[in-house]
Amino acid sequence: MRFLSKKDIAKNALTQAILSGRHPPGSFLRQNDIAAELGLSSTPVREAFSDLQVTGLIVHEAHRGFRVAEIDAQRLRHIYAARRLLEPETARLAATRATGEAVEELRALFADMKRERTAGRINRMMRINDDFHRTLLLQGGNPLLVEAIERLWNSFPRFLPWTMEGRQEASLAETGAILKAFEAGDPDALAAAYSTHLDNALAAFLTWLGNSTATHKDTP
Repeated sequence: MRFLSKKDIAKNALTQAILSGRHPPGSFLRQNDIAAELGLSSTPVREAFSDLQVTGLIVHEAHRGFRVAEIDAQRLRHIYAARRLLEPETARLAATRATGEAVEELRALFADMKRERTAGRINRMMRINDDFHRTLLLQGGNPLLVEAIERLWNSFPRFLPWTMEGRQEASLAETGAILKAFEAGDPDALAAAYSTHLDNALAAFLTWLGNSTATHKDTP
C-alpha cells in the first residue's frame, strides 16, 4: 500500500468533499478551518490547495483566497467530450481482456454500490462507483489512459446531479448495463453502454446546472 503524505491526505479529503458537493461551486475554502477539520497543520492544506488549483478544481482570488471553481455548460461539454473519446474506447479494450476474476470483483463492487445506496450512504457509494470504473478500465491494460480519465473525473464536481430525484437509480441501472456487457466480453456493447452512461450524465448535469442557475436568479 502506498504511503500517503499529509498533503496527499488533505488533497484526497478536499477532492472528495468538492466532488460530492459538500463544498459547492463558488464557495470559499478556509485553510485554517479545513486544517482543523482534518487534524493537520496549515502547511499540507496549503500544498493541497496548490495542487488542486493546477487541476482546475479550485481557483485563487487575490486578497480573498481559494474557492471551488464555478462550472458552466461549455466547460461541462468539453469535459464530457473528452471523456467520451477516452472511456468507451478504454472500456472496449477491457472487454477483450475480461477475466473471471475481474468479473467477480466488479460484481462485488456493484453489489456494494447498491447496498450503500439503499442505506443512504451516498459518499461511500461515490467512492465505490469510482473503484468500479477504475477497476474495469484498468483491465484494458493501459494505465496511462486511466490516469488521463481520472484527471477528468477529478476536474469538476461530477456527483452534484445525484442530488436530483431519480439520478442515483438511473446511474446504477446504467452501471448495471456496463457490467452486463463486460460479463459478456462484448467490446461494442460495452463501449455503447459507456457512451450512453456519459451522455445521460451530461444531460443530468446540464439539467442540474439550469435548475441551480434559476434558483440563484430567483433568490433575493
